[in-house]
Formats: sequence, C-alpha cells, structure tokens
Amino acid sequence: MTNPDIHLHGEASGHGQVFQAAGDQHITIYEQRPAYRVERWQPQRPPDPRTLVDQPSMLLAANNQVVPFTALRDADRAELAAWRDDPARGVAVRLLHGPGGQGKTRLAAQFGADSIAAGWAVAVARHRSQLAADDPPEATEATGRGLLVIIDYAERWPAEDLRDMFKDRLLRQGVPTRLLLLARPESTLWPYQHDLATLGYAADVTALTPAADRPANRQRIFTEAADRFAYAYGIDGGSIHPPADLATGEAYRQILVIHMAALVAVDAAARQRTAPTGDRDLSAYLLRREVDHWHKLYEQRAGFVTISQLLSRTVCTATLTRPLDYDDGLAALTTAGVCAPDAADQMLADHAVCYPPTEPDKVLEPLYPDRLGEDFIALRLPGHGVAGSPADPWSGRAITRLITGTESDSAGQPPWSAAALTVLVEAAIRWPHVASRLLSPLLRQRPELAVAAGGTILARIADVDTLDISALEAIEPHLPQELHVGLAVAKAAITRRLTTHRLATADEPTTARLLGSLGNRLSEAGRRDEALTATTEAADVYRRLAQANPAAYEPDLAMSLNNLGVMLSDLGRQDEAMTATAEAVTIRRRLAQVKPAAYEPDLAMSLWTEAWVRTAHQYELPEALTAATESVERYEKLYQQIPMAYVGDLVGALGTLADVLDGLGRGDEAIAVRARRDALTAEQ
Repeated sequence: MTNPDIHLHGEASGHGQVFQAAGDQHITIYEQRPAYRVERWQPQRPPDPRTLVDQPSMLLAANNQVVPFTALRDADRAELAAWRDDPARGVAVRLLHGPGGQGKTRLAAQFGADSIAAGWAVAVARHRSQLAADDPPEATEATGRGLLVIIDYAERWPAEDLRDMFKDRLLRQGVPTRLLLLARPESTLWPYQHDLATLGYAADVTALTPAADRPANRQRIFTEAADRFAYAYGIDGGSIHPPADLATGEAYRQILVIHMAALVAVDAAARQRTAPTGDRDLSAYLLRREVDHWHKLYEQRAGFVTISQLLSRTVCTATLTRPLDYDDGLAALTTAGVCAPDAADQMLADHAVCYPPTEPDKVLEPLYPDRLGEDFIALRLPGHGVAGSPADPWSGRAITRLITGTESDSAGQPPWSAAALTVLVEAAIRWPHVASRLLSPLLRQRPELAVAAGGTILARIADVDTLDISALEAIEPHLPQELHVGLAVAKAAITRRLTTHRLATADEPTTARLLGSLGNRLSEAGRRDEALTATTEAADVYRRLAQANPAAYEPDLAMSLNNLGVMLSDLGRQDEAMTATAEAVTIRRRLAQVKPAAYEPDLAMSLWTEAWVRTAHQYELPEALTAATESVERYEKLYQQIPMAYVGDLVGALGTLADVLDGLGRGDEAIAVRARRDALTAEQ
C-alpha cells in the first residue's frame, strides 16, 4: 500500500493558522496568539562569501554555508534517512543532541534538503520567542510522501509548549511523520516520554558523534574550510597552514573550532600577521575583527552613529536576550544600561545594520554562531585571562540586571530572563570566571530565577563544574518536593552534585539518607540503573545500622527495601524485587504489631508495593491478590479515620487490586473495585 500524499495549505483566520491534510481533514496549528508556528521549510541560497569578509561571524554562521557540508557526515545523513524511511514507524520523534559547534544545525539543514529531494514535505516549528508579536501566519502548501518537522534549540522551548507541539494534530494525519529535535543536552526529551508513549509515538535520543575525532578528519575539515575562506578573501589557500596542535588539541573535536582556526589562519595570512593558537585566542582574534567592522561602519557609513563601545554593549545584550519585539528591545537596552531611552531607537537601527534580523519586525539579532556569542560574553567580563581582549566593567552588573530586572520593574523579571540565563550558563560551562564571578553569586542571591527558567536550564547549571557548590545549595530549597516531570532531570542532576559533595564528610546515617534521596531523584528522572545503584547502597548502609540499633534504623531499612523492590521490578528483576519487598513487609508487619498508629500506614504501603510488583509482570497473581486485598483493607481503615490524608493511597491500592482481579479473570469483581476507586476519585 502506498503512502497517501500530504496536502497542506495554510490560511489566516480568527482562530489561527489552518492546515488541510489529504481529503477533508482540517488541522488547527495554534489558537489566536500562537505558542509556536509550523511553516514550510526550503533550502536558502547562500550569499556570496566575498561579501562577508568584514564580519567573521557571518563567514562562520551555519545558514550562510560558506564552507560546504562535509562528506564526513554522510554516515549520519544515511542513518537519519533510514530513520525517516522506516515503514514500521507512524509518528517518530528523535532528539539529536551534542555540544555547540558539533554541526547539528548544518546536518539538520542538509537532511531537510535530502528529504525534499526524496519526496517528503519538510516544515520547521518555531517558538513564539522567535516570532514577532503580531506576526500573521503565512499561507503554506506542500505535498510529499510524509512530513518531516524540524525544531532547533528544542531545549529552549517551555515544557508546556513542546508538549503541545507533540500533541498537535498536524503530526497525526495518518501519514508517515517525523519530528527531529536539535538540542545540546540529552535530557531534553525525557520529560515527555510518557506523553510520547501515550500518543503511540516512537521516540529515541541520539548523540551526534564528533566528525573531527581523527587527525586525518581534522586536516580534511581544516583544508576544506581554509580553501573556501581563502576564496572569499581572494588569496591562495595552498599556503594556509593549520595550528600545530590540530591533531591533538581537545578543542578541535568541534567542527566549528576547526573552522574558526581556518578562518583565523586565512585572515592572518591576508593581513601578514601571525595566527594565534588555542580556542580562546581564536575567538578573541575573530571578535577583534568583528569590532574592526563596527569601527569601519562608524567611520564610513552615513547615518551610522553608534561608537564601538556602545555597539559592543548592544551586541552583548542581543546575544543574551535573543531576538525581541521592538518594544522589548528598547526595554532591554535601557534595562542593561546601554543607553538612555531616547537613544535606544538609533542603537537598534545601527545594530540591525551589522546583524540584520532573520525574522521581520524583530530586533537584537544575536551574535552567531552560538559558541562565538558565548565567548563574546565571557570576554566582556573581567578575569578571562586572554591577552589583548580588555573586559568591560559595565558587563557584570548589566548582565545581572538583564536576568533579574531592575528595582523599578513592576512586572517582575523581564520576559527575556530565561534566555539570558541560558546563554550565561552555556558560557560558564567553558569559562570558569563566568561561573565564579557572575553565575555563582547571581544564583546565591536569586536561586528562584533558575527554577522559574525551567528544567533544561537547571540541568545545565548542574553541568557547570566550576560553579560554587553554595549556588546549588541555594537552589535546592526551591525545588518542588513532589514529582514534577519537567524538573525531574534537573532535580536528579542537582541532587547528584550535592550528594557527591556532602558524602565526603557524612557519617553513616547521613550517608544512607543522602543515597536514598539520590536514588529516588534518579528514579524519577528515568535513570533506573543509577537509581538502583544508589538505593542498593543506601539499603546496605541501613542494614548495617539496623543490626547495631534495630529500634532506630529498622523503619529506614524497610523504606529503603520498599523502594529497592520497585526499582528492581522496573528493571525486570522480579525475583530480587520480591525478596526486597517481602523483607520490607516482614519488618513493617512486626513494627505495626508493636506500634500500630505509627507503622500501620507503612505496612499498607509495602503490601501495596508487593501486590504491584507481582502484578506488573503477572507474577504469582494469587499471592498478589492476598497482598492487594490486605493493603486495601488497611487503607480503608486509615481512610475512615483521616479521609483527606489517605484517599490518594486508597485510590491507588484499589487500582492495583482491580488489575490483579483482571489478571485472575475475575472481571466483574474488578469492575466493582474500579467503581469504588472512581467514586473516591470524584470526591477528591
């Protein structure tokens, strides 16, 4: 059976943008003010590189394609094509992740072009932060064998908006549909695994491996880039030599850094200068050339009135805030203290001459590529240690204001706060002085901003090795104690960092408590093997403590064993799971006999866990029925005493009892139990 063609056309209406699939099916992409827009994607014609030589950032920008797509990525292209064309997949979601400068955007663009050539319709989803406030939807038409939707910077989408994107009817037209997400951290997709499974989507996470992992590959990448840059400069590329440490330098694992080295070598040769070495010195060299371009515009272009120092501050602001609507752009410049309000309009106009906005009606286009922009932020702050790149004392206080807002801001933190914090964190990962001098103090003073920015930024904060541990300790009390899917990965990452720090000076009871908490956080984040390791270690410590002092530590041992049983069951290790769970029941039954008021709820929970573990894999269902029945009976008594405290537990235990009855073929009884559960749920 052949795949039906997709026929998409968009039209503006009072309720948003409407697409039509094959037949009469209509799909609404968004309602009124959109969280995102899906639009047709087409390859862009790159500019003549000879027109870009005054701006290194433009020569390096992925969308300008000055350096051709490398054949070293052909295997990645083939693998993506196989994923796209797999006939067993209806809707499939893939997260392609890797550090900045690895080539994710270039690979996705090439894959988009490949997919169009293969007969697929290709679209790009852009978040509202990339769109002008009143930007009307544009009519779109496409036909194809299937639909490929690409989302770049997926880690910067708010969780609720990305979740809405997954549920959009555009992805469920009955035709092969692929959603390719690009992000730096691999944790981006985890919070949505349940949603994706519920929707019946296949989902996977793939790391983009370095193409520059071998010396021969690095030399090839350098030569290809140097030839293209030499053409732009009008010089002979045959005399351009790579850095002496190209084959061994860790920084050259990133294609972008090799391109930067090639551009510096060509530019230095054209100017009869000596090319610097080291990735930080490469960035500093290129950024000085960027500043030279600003000087040239100021001196030679009529109507361009912004001096380089003020333009530098404007570029710093733009790189942090990302593109903004016009009014927000004015506000950002004044918040950062770049200029007075009456001068901001001219500043935005001059900045747009240097960095034309890619989206109409937006201002403050960032300095790209991202890595170069992050290096620009780092080199503005004192303490970077790179010769010939003076810092700007304005920067630290200005960046803080951009993230926190000013005292006069009545509306709270500014709308670009999360974006600015994201860029600062990425800069801090590679520049220790950014972490020590700015990020750590900021998070100690305003830890709630990190939590408000979302789980992805929080997880990246935990990746900053040079961040002061006190900053994470300040954030910890602001993390929700209950399960929060969007923050689960970040909570696990922060807990791991704090646990590692605290274990160095912890006694045995504290060690067991820390490991148990870490195990729970890792389990919530879906890191089952790591969670099992931490929880097993916690149980071992509690067992030693309980042997020496049963009265004090047997309750903790039982709790740890209960958690261990659940984790072992999740990993399919049923015999071990039952051993741990049975021991927890034994301990808690003994404790409940001595102190019923204190330990009856714990016994009911362990019985519920035993029933759930047995039922999860249809394991010894008669024994599961005994445990489930007793658990419900005990929770019923507790519910009668304190309804609000135990209604949730009783509802859960009733659900497990119904599942056991179904497994035993006693469907009528299961229906009655679920009716009781549903009645209690309605009361909540």
